[in-house]
Amino acid sequence: MRHWKTSVIFSVISLLLLIPFKTSFGCGYYEDDGYYGYRMLDEGILEQETDFAPYILAFGESVKSDLEARTDQRTENLKEWQISSCYHANLKDIEEVVYRTSIEDMELLRRASKKRGSLPYSLSGNEFAQGMATSKCTETIDYLIFAKQCEPFATAGSEWSDEPRNNEGISSLISTGKESLLRTDNHYLRLRYTYQLVRLAHYDDRYQEALDIYDWAEPKVDVTDSVINWWLLGHKAGCLKRLGRRVEASYLFSTIFKNCMGKRDQVYRSFEIQTDEEWEECLKMCKSDEERVTLYTMRAMVPDSHVVEEMEKIYAFRPFDKDLSYLLVEEISRLEEIFLGTDFRILKKPSSDYPNKIAKNRLLKLLRFVSSAIEEKHVPDEGLWAISEGYLQYLSGDFYAAKRTYEAAAPKVKGNKKLESQLEMFELALQIHSYDKLNQKIENELAEIIKSNPYFESNSTFPEFMFDHLSNVYDDMDEHGKSYLCVHSINSLRDNPDPKVINDLLALAEKKELNDFELYLLENKVGAEYTSVLYELKGTYHLTRGELSDAKLALSKVKPSILDQTQVNPFEERLLDCVHCPSTDTLIFNKLQLTDELLDFEYKAKTDMDNSAKYYYYLGIAYYNMTYFGHAYKAFDYFRGSTSWFNMPDGEVMTYWGADNGNREYFDTSKSLFYFEKAREMTTDDELAAKAAFMSAKCELTAFYRSDAAKSMSDYYAGRIPKIPSEYTTYYDILKTKYKDTEFYQTAIEECKYFEFYATK
Repeated sequence: MRHWKTSVIFSVISLLLLIPFKTSFGCGYYEDDGYYGYRMLDEGILEQETDFAPYILAFGESVKSDLEARTDQRTENLKEWQISSCYHANLKDIEEVVYRTSIEDMELLRRASKKRGSLPYSLSGNEFAQGMATSKCTETIDYLIFAKQCEPFATAGSEWSDEPRNNEGISSLISTGKESLLRTDNHYLRLRYTYQLVRLAHYDDRYQEALDIYDWAEPKVDVTDSVINWWLLGHKAGCLKRLGRRVEASYLFSTIFKNCMGKRDQVYRSFEIQTDEEWEECLKMCKSDEERVTLYTMRAMVPDSHVVEEMEKIYAFRPFDKDLSYLLVEEISRLEEIFLGTDFRILKKPSSDYPNKIAKNRLLKLLRFVSSAIEEKHVPDEGLWAISEGYLQYLSGDFYAAKRTYEAAAPKVKGNKKLESQLEMFELALQIHSYDKLNQKIENELAEIIKSNPYFESNSTFPEFMFDHLSNVYDDMDEHGKSYLCVHSINSLRDNPDPKVINDLLALAEKKELNDFELYLLENKVGAEYTSVLYELKGTYHLTRGELSDAKLALSKVKPSILDQTQVNPFEERLLDCVHCPSTDTLIFNKLQLTDELLDFEYKAKTDMDNSAKYYYYLGIAYYNMTYFGHAYKAFDYFRGSTSWFNMPDGEVMTYWGADNGNREYFDTSKSLFYFEKAREMTTDDELAAKAAFMSAKCELTAFYRSDAAKSMSDYYAGRIPKIPSEYTTYYDILKTKYKDTEFYQTAIEECKYFEFYATK
């Protein structure tokens, strides 16, 4: 059984919950996996020549707002007044009288039409008002006064409002309106009176009374060519739906949808068929194939529709119906979102069973239908359907058939610039997708596409499509550097360095001759100084790992202009961590100078035994300050995420928007702890030992931040000093028991609230 219900609530839920990109099919093959699809199909290849085209193409996005719909209806209404009223004036003046003039001024206008007074001041320059007064259009003025009296009641009530409706006033207006309808000989005004009366009853929830008024007035009105007929029919359908006569109401809604543009959005939302049996009953009400086609077209627009089945039904009734082409384009657009690039979506991996069998069957069913229609030569646009057949073959994975079909379709689209352009785009996608190995010749072709092919710039998703596929191919060829640059920039590599990729890229950068495509990758994804940038990154990677000789070797190949972009002094002592506080020391180092200094300190710590404790202590200070917690973090990290603090227990690679592979933070202070321990072991100076113990306690505290124990502590997340488990207070205890009499101990008590808390508990 199908679910055909389309209502305001259904539409909202469909748009918010079921749609991964634009539209959704509740029957099963769309999944909200966060994937934003490639787009080779330009929905603009068809001009919106049919009434339904704007609704078929991305209906969920094109439904007008209530304000837009009311504006359309107002325009329709004013044009009707201009044609059908007793005096033909300009639209602006008609709008002033119909929508803005007060009842009091309309009463004065009525007196003027009977030669009993002059026009009110507000209408003194209004052509429509003057014309009605001169032509003695009293019946028209009477109707407008009545319509303005109805207006406060003739709006849909709010379920949130506690204010009771004036039922007595509504009943009085209905009685007055009936009398006025019978008094006037003007059938157009009779139609408008009928509309006001039915609307009053409808919005007062008097659904059966509204239908009775409709039936009572219908034989008394002889106006066939008026938009008000469709508005009136809409109220009748709404009352039928409220009374449970859903099928009959939906049939009426479909006729309004076909004939009344101003009400089209509204009746689409109101159209509601819930079962196959109701659908068949609704079809039986149709009086012509045209009405049946409208029903099938509306059903095709429903988010969970079986579009191909609807197309087959429409085709059976009217094979050359232009709306078939729009349905075809929209359905291909939906399928494209699923199938295009499923074998290489680098950053947008779908779930393992996606696309599912339903989607595959739907694609093949559409392909069979399109092929059959083309063979029968009954399609509304031979060129469009020909290239669509090729694209569906391509999406199904049959590249050979797609290529042959494109070649055969070329003469059929000749002269149609949009279809020629679309075919070229399809052929380009097929060309790129067909590459399963890459070499110098193909890379030169790729460079030419980037340089001069218009679709590289005009199609916003084609570059992503191309590079995602190339990245996949390069990975299969173990060319990981090129693969990386196809889908990432140097910033992503800085966020989370991968030594294999860095070395691959350096090997590429140092090639004697680079082809244009390789040059494009390096210059656009790394920068003009790509060799220096990559060596700087490699040196930084070794620096973070304490591999100082390797770091120096890499950094020595970096141009000073690149090196000097980062200057820090990690040797500066700070009792309290403040990562963004300005330095009080004028001594600064670039990364090469810093590496030399660290190597020098390591050497002296091992050879200058009288001062080795001091050197070990400053090595500990440096390595601590270069972690996430220190003011010299830029020596290790290109980007320090302020919110990473809250994710520390979960690991060192943080997930950030814009960081393709995550952002690696440097939380580990174990190397610093090692040096502080060495300093405390080797020194005979209690003040230095106290400092080393205090810094060891800070390293121990960072280990607590990252522990499972911290996760469960509300104080930790509330900004209060938490009660830290004893296994993380070893060095606080050492400081309290061994170095309580030092000057540093007193300084630490005064300046560090954490230590004061534990020292005095």
